[in-house]
Amino acid sequence: MLVQLLKECVVKIVIDTNVLVSGIFWHGFPSHVLEFWIEKQAFSVIASPIILDEYIRVIGEFTHKNMLLNKNWIDFLPSALCLIEPTFKTNVCRDPNDNMFLNVAVSSDVNFIVSGDKDLLSLKEFHNIPILDAKSFLAKIPQSKNK
Repeated sequence: MLVQLLKECVVKIVIDTNVLVSGIFWHGFPSHVLEFWIEKQAFSVIASPIILDEYIRVIGEFTHKNMLLNKNWIDFLPSALCLIEPTFKTNVCRDPNDNMFLNVAVSSDVNFIVSGDKDLLSLKEFHNIPILDAKSFLAKIPQSKNK
């Protein structure tokens, strides 16, 4: 049934900062998640302005010596993300900064949260939204089976 869902509709996900930054700067499953998002448009990434600000801040910490790379991501992200203002608010995470990902996920009724954060992953799901690491998420995307 899940594979059928992925084939029939646009999959919406929330990507935590850990996965985004790992995907930009290192090889591995997070970089494949970004490839399926950016190059293959296999799903939509939902975020809030607060999440976008965090993405840009953390990318800036890694690109402080490469201003062109930093500028490219600052220019790209606002147009590539589906930005929403969350209407749902929770405070269940040990790290309060992680709640913003759950708020966006529930507010926009996403299919998955993709995370490398142990606190988020330990929840396994939130409001029936699976919280998966990058490898487990890619296993749910039919096109990634050939990777």
